[in-house]
Amino acid sequence: MKKSILNKDIWLSFRQSKGRFLSIMFLMMLGSFALVGLKAASPDIENSANRYLSQMKMMDLAVMSDYGISKADQKELNTISNAQVEYGYFTDTVIDDSSTSVRVFSQTNKISKFKLVSGHFPSKENQVALASFYRGKYKIGDSITLNEEGTNDYALKQHTFTVTGFVNSSELASTISLGNSNSGSGTLSAYAVVTPKTFQSSVYTVARLRYDDLKTLNSFGDSYRKKIKQHENELEKLLADNGKNRLSEIKKQAQTKIAEGEAKIRTSQQVLTDVRQQLRTAQDQIDQKRADLEVAQGQLTEKENLLAQGAAQIAQAEQTLASSKEKLNTAAAQLSSGWAQLNQTKTQLDQAASQLSAAKENRTNAQATLAATQAELEKGQTQLAAAKTDLQKKMTALQAQGIDPATVPEIVAAQTQLAQEEAKLNLVRTELEKKQAEFQTGLSQYKSQEALYQAGLAQYQSTAEALNAKQAEYDAGLAQYQSGQATLRNKQAEYQAGQAQLAQAKQRIADGQTQLNQVQATLNDKKTEYEKQKKDAETKIKNGQADIQKAKEEVAGLSVPTYRVYTRRTFPGADEYTTTGNRAYGISAVGNAFPIVLYLVAALVTVTTMTRFVSEERTNAGVLKALGYRNQDVVKKFVIYGLVSSLLGTVIGSLLGTYFLPYILGKTIFKTSTYPALRLDFYWGISLIAFVCSVLCGVVPALYIAHKELKEKPSQLLLPKAPTKGSKILLERIDFIWRRLSFTQKVTARNIFRYKQRMLMTIFGVAGSVALLFAGLGMSSSMEGMGNRQYGEIIKYDAVISQKQLLKSDEQAAINHLLADKKIAKKRGIYQETFTKKIKGAKDEQSLALFVTTGKDFHHFIELYDSQSKASLNLSSHGAVISQKLATIMHVSVGDTFEVTSDEGKRYKIKVSGITEMYAGHFIFMNQDYYQTVFARKFQENAYLIKLKDSSSKNVQDTAAAFMKLTGVRAVVQNTGILEQIDVIVKSLGFVMQILTFASILLAIVILYNLMNINVAERIRELSTIKVLGFHNKEVTLYIYRETILLSIIGIIVGLFLGNILHRSLLETIAPDAFLLNPTVSVFVYLVPVFSIIMILIVLGFMVNAILRRIDMLEALKSVD
Repeated sequence: MKKSILNKDIWLSFRQSKGRFLSIMFLMMLGSFALVGLKAASPDIENSANRYLSQMKMMDLAVMSDYGISKADQKELNTISNAQVEYGYFTDTVIDDSSTSVRVFSQTNKISKFKLVSGHFPSKENQVALASFYRGKYKIGDSITLNEEGTNDYALKQHTFTVTGFVNSSELASTISLGNSNSGSGTLSAYAVVTPKTFQSSVYTVARLRYDDLKTLNSFGDSYRKKIKQHENELEKLLADNGKNRLSEIKKQAQTKIAEGEAKIRTSQQVLTDVRQQLRTAQDQIDQKRADLEVAQGQLTEKENLLAQGAAQIAQAEQTLASSKEKLNTAAAQLSSGWAQLNQTKTQLDQAASQLSAAKENRTNAQATLAATQAELEKGQTQLAAAKTDLQKKMTALQAQGIDPATVPEIVAAQTQLAQEEAKLNLVRTELEKKQAEFQTGLSQYKSQEALYQAGLAQYQSTAEALNAKQAEYDAGLAQYQSGQATLRNKQAEYQAGQAQLAQAKQRIADGQTQLNQVQATLNDKKTEYEKQKKDAETKIKNGQADIQKAKEEVAGLSVPTYRVYTRRTFPGADEYTTTGNRAYGISAVGNAFPIVLYLVAALVTVTTMTRFVSEERTNAGVLKALGYRNQDVVKKFVIYGLVSSLLGTVIGSLLGTYFLPYILGKTIFKTSTYPALRLDFYWGISLIAFVCSVLCGVVPALYIAHKELKEKPSQLLLPKAPTKGSKILLERIDFIWRRLSFTQKVTARNIFRYKQRMLMTIFGVAGSVALLFAGLGMSSSMEGMGNRQYGEIIKYDAVISQKQLLKSDEQAAINHLLADKKIAKKRGIYQETFTKKIKGAKDEQSLALFVTTGKDFHHFIELYDSQSKASLNLSSHGAVISQKLATIMHVSVGDTFEVTSDEGKRYKIKVSGITEMYAGHFIFMNQDYYQTVFARKFQENAYLIKLKDSSSKNVQDTAAAFMKLTGVRAVVQNTGILEQIDVIVKSLGFVMQILTFASILLAIVILYNLMNINVAERIRELSTIKVLGFHNKEVTLYIYRETILLSIIGIIVGLFLGNILHRSLLETIAPDAFLLNPTVSVFVYLVPVFSIIMILIVLGFMVNAILRRIDMLEALKSVD
């Protein structure tokens, strides 16, 4: 029964005070939201990034050297225990002929692996995978040309590739800030991956190490940082002497090459001497042969004279023989003609004799034939007569028989045959008679021809005797002619033999001359070729000697190579990793301050709220005690009320802080990164702290106030609490002021000091809200103004052009020519050097930039302002001006000294003569005199500060790209890259500040609303009384609200003061080591909190007025029994 009454009473308290419940719940929700959200966002960011880096097996340390990683270096690195080592290449290139710089990496297998986003990794030397954020510019299968600038010693075998895929790098995780580059505009825009075989370098570019004892650690945590520092120190000690050894090795190799080059030059010179001697010897031989040919030519002339005499004798003999031959020919012709006629006659005679002989024979044969034919004719006639007789007999016999012979075929056939035979015999007879006549004619002709033949034969014999005599005479002359001719032929043979010998001699001389001319021509060609080659060889020898001399000078000028050990934070291009760590640290640092202020303000407001709640429940508590309930039973009501409201608000705030705030922050922070989406984890430890804080703020005040109230007896509790005892306030004792105050003003002053707890709650509640608002807005203002102040008002140059050591005259001329370009408004030559320094308290080695000029300042390029007074600073010959952040982290002031160490290990002490305002980077500024004093070397310009007429980002990049193409330029540092890094930090932390600013405004609303309700509720009888006395609604509202306005004004003033302190504290806490956030804030930061509180007061004023209008005065004035 008693529990039922108590439970009902507890439930009733929830129903009757919803506004109070919601205000406590909302306060706890804001506190837990800020605490859990800020403290969970940091590990969420770190764990998500660390999880990805662990999957990609990102390197813990990396080693790079000025001259690469040699085999000796590899052998030494491979001895490191409990660590994996992988070697790789990279080089900076540009796309085609543009200024867009792309860093080409060799594909890794074990450490710092690349994540394939689409396509496939390159497998051939002509294939490449690009950064994933280039998918909008290229697609798989496209061709891309990556050219190396400023060198002829190419690291890549080829420069045109086919895109096979897109990847993310675990080392270069940003999409907008990838650090500096040695090509293009000097700022890296993207990266690419090729096969290791695509590189043709003899040494590796980088060695990546991954330690076994670091694999399970959060790489953003302190444990990892401490261990990696140990490994870094151990690795630096291991590599301490590698620079000297490497230099010795390079010098030895260079000396060997120089010796080889000198040997080649000596060999070339000897070859030239030998060839020159061979040409001289050949010319001497040709001259000797030419002399021999001239002697032979003289002998040949003598032989020609002898042959000419022989030719004359032969010609005379030929003439004599020709005359004899002519006579012989005439005789021979006559003889021939006579013999021909004789032979013709003889032939005619022979023919006639033959004809006579043939005619005689023919006559004899014809006579015989005629006789035979006559005999056959006679025989045929005899046989025909006999046949006729026989036929007649047969016909007679047939007739006798009475047979007509004409009817008998045989008789008819016989008659026909006999008639035919008789016809034939008649033909034969006729032919015989004709031939007999012809025979008689031929016989007469034969006799006539035989007489003619006998006459011709006699004449022939007479002519033949005359011709034989002439023939004998001719034969004698012919024999004499033939003898002379034989003699002539012998002479001619001798002449022709001499002539042939002479021709051969001439031919030999001609051939010798031709051969000599050819040899001379060949020798002349060789001489010409020799002169040409001699000129080329002498040029090459001269160039070789110049190259050797240059190599000797370069070897003499070689410095000890620096072996740099990089962590994940300091690796070139790893800005995103560093930025992610800084963001997480900054958010966590904000989470260390904001929730505390929120919970303190919430605790103060809760104390006031629960005090009022206990006061309202005083009578009910007295009733319960009178009914026999124990104090702990009565206290349970207030504890449960505070616990439920606090826990409910904490649960909602914790859920929002765990899943909403980190999600929004992750979306913003990883927007420009290739890290995977933020994974939201629930952290029981942080949530438990939020629950404890809520209990402390919501339950402990209730417990304390209730216990304090319940010490009284039930009878006293049943009576209303006695009003606060009035007394003179301090202002009343100041008579000249008090007398000038109006009645309402005096009432307001008395009420303020009468309710001291509410006064303090109002002041500190408003002050807390204003402080949070000021700090949040101040942080945003400080970060936003940092870039403009640094690179608009302090640093005015657009880029730093750093040149290489040992420049050739043409390289220096090219730089000077480009510096004279009309685009450049101003330029100044300086000496620039970068040091690295380990500073106690800093997370990483800090980079210190030394700038040295000949004048007293860097006017027009860098404005030096004192960090405190903001007055202009001049450079002194007795010290250096350093940047404010550097002075802060080194804990030095004007007059102190600090040390810097060069890459060669030399230490230099520098005295601080001034501390200049600077917000990004660490700088040391000196004049020429102090530089020469500290470093003991002559001042020499090695860099140029340039200011362009058009300082747009595109023009700066184009100008930087033009300088980077020059072989004499080492690097170009633009301000745009640092501005981008600042912008990233500003946007990420600025978004956090915006959320906290919004939460601060909500806190102010809840605080002022809650205090207003309490004020009205506590003084309801007082307000009803003055209203009954005739005060108007407006006067009644101002009667109570004037106090709130006055206390809020005091709270605003206090809040601005506390906000300034909180703002500066946060600036020192969340700023990265190399950045100083600008403590100066805009007027806007002051106005917004004031304006916000004023607007809240105005709105709540109308609400108070409305509440007071609805008050039932009679009900409020009833006495409590």
